[in-house]
Amino acid sequence: MAFLLGLGTRLQVQVIGYLPFTEIFLLLSLPLFIGRIQASGALRRTRWSLPLLLLWLVSQVFSDIYRETQWSLAARGMARVVIFFVAIPFFTWFLRRACFDKVLWWTIGALPSLALSAFIFRGGVHEGRQMVYGDADIKYDTHWGGVLSLAVVIFSLLVYHRSKILCYLANCGLGAFHIGNAMRATGAIAVLGCVITAGENMLRGRQGFLGFARRIALWKLLVLAAAVAAAGYGVVQWYSYSARLGQFGERARTKYEDQAKNKFGLLAGGRPEFVGGLLAISESPIIGYGSWPLDKTRIFARACEMMEVKLSPLYYKLGYPLVPTHSHILGAWVESGFFGIFFWLYILWITGRAVYLPIRDEKRLRFWIVSTTLPLLWAIFFSPISARLETSFLLGAIFCQVLAYDAGVSRASRHSGDPTA
Repeated sequence: MAFLLGLGTRLQVQVIGYLPFTEIFLLLSLPLFIGRIQASGALRRTRWSLPLLLLWLVSQVFSDIYRETQWSLAARGMARVVIFFVAIPFFTWFLRRACFDKVLWWTIGALPSLALSAFIFRGGVHEGRQMVYGDADIKYDTHWGGVLSLAVVIFSLLVYHRSKILCYLANCGLGAFHIGNAMRATGAIAVLGCVITAGENMLRGRQGFLGFARRIALWKLLVLAAAVAAAGYGVVQWYSYSARLGQFGERARTKYEDQAKNKFGLLAGGRPEFVGGLLAISESPIIGYGSWPLDKTRIFARACEMMEVKLSPLYYKLGYPLVPTHSHILGAWVESGFFGIFFWLYILWITGRAVYLPIRDEKRLRFWIVSTTLPLLWAIFFSPISARLETSFLLGAIFCQVLAYDAGVSRASRHSGDPTA
């Protein structure tokens, strides 16, 4: 079942917008599973995520009514939140047992799903590029790099508990290859996942009383943060030096030079959509623009002008694209208003904790939790809202493997009198 759920993650059909087959299955089968989900305590394990999703949904509906959003677009906006509302409890229930095996088979299924999605049952991202630019743009940094990443995830799941060094080497090699092929953030995150996991394994130390893995002490977290910052700085400097010399090709060198001289810096210089989202929020900070709002006031053009970024002449040629955000949290804010951001702030908090808290299956899932959480943290700030299933799957694993386990560790330490467990 995990394999089939993974296989349906990226193959999509147009229903209300584009829905993956797995999302359709979850929506249709909810009446069959809701009793089991409730009886298992999965709803309780999801903590504040469901109430905050409800707040997001109410804010979205209010913004759509206020802006008189077209019904078909409003349905898409509501469906996005409803999918999270269904998928998070489902995966929290689904992953409560045999978590490692299900994570492995889910990923094995997701690999062909992502690869095939470029050709059959294509998703909204491909159709959107086709509409705006006249080309779906299937190349390494838009598609095949993600396929390679999933293959390395499968390899890492299989070898991490046998050989951590081999796992780290594979992911550092993947990171370098990504950076050399214009996937700078993805490549840097792959390297940082190795640094964080290796640092945690060294700093966590011996097992606590009753065999519970210790939390990392505050001073150790500070040491780890310093190591991660140093590693991140090193990756940026290596990329800057190599790109400047043209070692990644002429396209990468030109892209680096254009972004490096931008007054907003290397990071923001390549993300005018993010700045456009901030412009949109500044003009309506409380009430959202409604679901899937069109950029009729040319916010993106103004952001490009402000950042001195050249705007493609094709961008507005076929009609108005969406108001730009390129961020989970900014996207929710722009569409549904201020109250749409609290869910993502909560997810930032629990995923940030998941990076360093004890894990139930520490031996096999430590690297997967860290290396999968880091891209989500990045996406919340700098990627469009997408991958709803992958996000819900990770949150389900965190609720079962990290937060529920950490609560059990804390209770056991109080009963045993061990203050360090």
